[in-house]
Amino acid sequence: MKKLFGLMAISAVTCAMVGCTAEESTLSPAAAYQQQTTPTQTSTDTQPQGMTAEEAAALQAAQDQKLLDSLQAALAAAQAAASQQQQTPVVDPNANANQNQTPATDPNANAQTNPGTNTTPGTNTTPGTNTNTGTNTNTGANTNTGNKTNTNTTPAAAAWDGVITFKLWNPAVDSNAQVQTGNAKGGYWYSYTDEGDKGASTLTWGGTVGDEFDAASMAPVVKACGGLCGDFDLKVGSNKYKPYVGFGFNVGQTDKEDGDATANKGVCVEYTSTGDIMIELGLGSYDKTIGYANPFVTMPAASSKKVLDFAWSEFAQPDWVDATQKIASATAVKQLVSIKFKIAGDTDGEDGDAGSFTLTKFGPMGSCN
Repeated sequence: MKKLFGLMAISAVTCAMVGCTAEESTLSPAAAYQQQTTPTQTSTDTQPQGMTAEEAAALQAAQDQKLLDSLQAALAAAQAAASQQQQTPVVDPNANANQNQTPATDPNANAQTNPGTNTTPGTNTTPGTNTNTGTNTNTGANTNTGNKTNTNTTPAAAAWDGVITFKLWNPAVDSNAQVQTGNAKGGYWYSYTDEGDKGASTLTWGGTVGDEFDAASMAPVVKACGGLCGDFDLKVGSNKYKPYVGFGFNVGQTDKEDGDATANKGVCVEYTSTGDIMIELGLGSYDKTIGYANPFVTMPAASSKKVLDFAWSEFAQPDWVDATQKIASATAVKQLVSIKFKIAGDTDGEDGDAGSFTLTKFGPMGSCN
């Protein structure tokens, strides 16, 4: 039986490789085996005459082996023929033409980076280089992380043009401790004494100086007095000159900025005082050049509120100024650094009076009435 199946398998493979006749291919495996293994007999006897059963079986086995050897040889030949057939390449008459033919150019090959109009709405969040070669019409928010322009929504203060434009300072209307000068950083009130000259004079304000923002702020004083108010006591101490106290403001942020106040024509004040008060034109470092003989006018003592106007032409240097240190008031006004209110004694090296004062208005000439 094992030989039967072996022959069937070999027969099938052989037919597949070398081909079989139509008749052979239609035989069942059993019929094919019977046809190949059963010798032509003229007798219906299945055992040759004169042989024993053992001899007949041996003869049959020999015939089967011979047939098997024959089929194996045929299979080997068929395999060799098939292998030879696979190793021999089939010549394609169009092969060279196919190899030498220049491939067609894809007209869209270079347009693979989105050559058309990008109309896809949405948020563009791709950082880096935008390689779209067409028109980008994205309708969403563009959040590319490239260069970013920061917009400062706080307007910067305009640069000062150096023109001093006084506006009326009236604490009864606006309790501001700043006089408007045309420079947004200028006009803040401050005070001073003769301490730097070894004097002992004092100035006591009618309110507390300083607040949570600035230890020298005069805002609490202005609020308490409805302007500026205080008491003074002129003590010479070791000062060889006249004792003094004073208060004032710079037209700029510091005493190193000057401006031209000509257009104001002069100044006005509303005040009271137990003694005379001088208004000096401060010139910053140029004060030394003119020997501290600054142009000034005098506000005479007034027991009740008094309004006065002073034209620039009324300002003049003291009589003791040296001829080499003179300056015209019109010139001084063009380089004005500060306005100073000064209370001084009458005699060098001697104590002066004690008293009090108020200042409730200051502005360009003609604005205090």
